[in-house]
Amino acid sequence: MEQTLPGTDRPAPWHHRLDEHREKWLAALGGVTGIAVTAAIGAQAESLPIVASMGASAVLLFAAPHTRFATPWSLLGGHLVSALIGVACSHAGLPPTAGGALAVGLAILAMHYLHCLHPPGGATALFAVLGAPAGAAMGWSYVLYPIALNALALFACAVIFNRLLRPPPEPVAAAPAEKCVINHSDLVYAISRIPDFLDVEEEELVRIYRLAMRHHEQPEGNGEGAT
Repeated sequence: MEQTLPGTDRPAPWHHRLDEHREKWLAALGGVTGIAVTAAIGAQAESLPIVASMGASAVLLFAAPHTRFATPWSLLGGHLVSALIGVACSHAGLPPTAGGALAVGLAILAMHYLHCLHPPGGATALFAVLGAPAGAAMGWSYVLYPIALNALALFACAVIFNRLLRPPPEPVAAAPAEKCVINHSDLVYAISRIPDFLDVEEEELVRIYRLAMRHHEQPEGNGEGAT
């Protein structure tokens, strides 16, 4: 099926399709590189070289690097606080299933309040309780190794990979003042009125609005290069 431009029946330009395939292959290559490097660094120690939750983190860092879940604080803070909670629950004397469930729930709560929501953190907390003997037997050292070491190695790899192989987003000029019917403050207010978690910030919404305005004014040259 031929690709079309969003909201139109016009076929997407060839370079638009090429960029889309390039991003998918870069994400896959980044995942391979990130996990391989992280595991190689972790293998220098005697215990578990890498935890499975890093695979989920790699998806976010390389396939969705601009989302809130992939920020440095979300990655590092999310994994570390989840690991701490997981180890604490493993020492609580609860049945493994109950302890694992409690660890995941408390990890979600803590990540929300600390503004470091990172979905793979749930797996990090769960493994500390149910990952016996490799996980639970590590005790508090689990927080520093493998979790902290894995997260730092994967983060460093993602930063280097994305800066070398991915161009920075193209800046989008502001729409003419007379055409802008929604102000930045209006978008901030709209976000504050939605109780659900949104993986988008007001600056990103403004950018989306400006891209839409540019597409409306110049439908044939709609800025396909902007990402």
